[in-house]
Amino acid sequence: MIGLFTTHGVSPDRPPDEVGGGGGKVGDLVITWKPLPEWEHNGPGFGYRVFLKNAGDDEWDEDDIYIPGNVGRYVHLVGAQNYYLTYEIAILAYNDYGQGPMSRVVIIRSAMGLPNIIPKNVLAQPLNSTACSVHWIPVEDSRENLRGKLGGYRVSYWKECCEIEEQAPRVTVEGQADSGTVIGLSPDTPYYFDVMVFNEAGNGPKSQYFIQRTLRQAPIDMPVEVQIERRSSTAIFISWRGVSTTQAEEPLEGYKVRLWTDGVHLKQGIDYDAERETTLFIDDLQSNVYYKLRVYGYSRGGMGAMSYPALKFTLGKANHLRASLAVLVLESALDDRDPTVGARMVRRDLLADPTANYTSWIRQTTTKIS
Repeated sequence: MIGLFTTHGVSPDRPPDEVGGGGGKVGDLVITWKPLPEWEHNGPGFGYRVFLKNAGDDEWDEDDIYIPGNVGRYVHLVGAQNYYLTYEIAILAYNDYGQGPMSRVVIIRSAMGLPNIIPKNVLAQPLNSTACSVHWIPVEDSRENLRGKLGGYRVSYWKECCEIEEQAPRVTVEGQADSGTVIGLSPDTPYYFDVMVFNEAGNGPKSQYFIQRTLRQAPIDMPVEVQIERRSSTAIFISWRGVSTTQAEEPLEGYKVRLWTDGVHLKQGIDYDAERETTLFIDDLQSNVYYKLRVYGYSRGGMGAMSYPALKFTLGKANHLRASLAVLVLESALDDRDPTVGARMVRRDLLADPTANYTSWIRQTTTKIS
């Protein structure tokens, strides 16, 4: 025969774990904890008691805060004027048989309010044809100014001609800063820019806007007739035909040669600045390594179009340059009676004779159709 036994209830043996809190709406003090499992309730009438006081006070507030049921969150109203203040809290579990031990004391903060400070001296400067750098004087990161803790800054931007501020995209700059970069803009276009601070509660008021026009386009045309000549087992001499710019482009400032090893992404290459020259000598290469090379013009508008296709080469021993590339030949014909244009593309795989004692040239030719 199996006997049934009934135990007497007792007060809870321990407090809840993971006591903490913070956040919520302005005027709230959010308190959280991990509820005890049911088998640790030790009797009926289970709930939690919350103790709180302003940080540094000697005594707990006189309010009796009892929360029936096995919950894990309580929101105490402290008033909108008491934004982002520190409080000490502790929690214990209770039931009909009494109260359990109190948790350790934890310091939390009441919710933040919306910032009420405005960034000053906002200005924008063009970086290139599609980007601007926006600057401002950083705000003082104080509770009174920010009604909380600074989250960062948000930069709004919109076209002067045909966009509205209410639908403006934003760039977020985290933390304390005095500038941010806006990319993806249209060339030669005036934009409005303004700045605001933000915290966990939301955005503060906007600054006065600043108008700035982006720069004209980077060089549109790519350098052509790119040629490479081997000078030694570590050196090459590159030449090309330059580009001309139009009124829609910023004046050309120079050329750069992008060089990278085969198998590595183009963006990881090294740029060699030829300034305004259309030739360049490079003497820091390795023999028996395959390289790729492209040339582009640059200006205040940014990086222009790169020569195409990339030239692939390697410097072997003696005076040899081995390469494989596509040579594009465009031929044009135009007269008053028959304005037709002919073009043909020829694929040539070039491999220098390793026994020959001469310098091989690589040539990429593009004749512009006119």
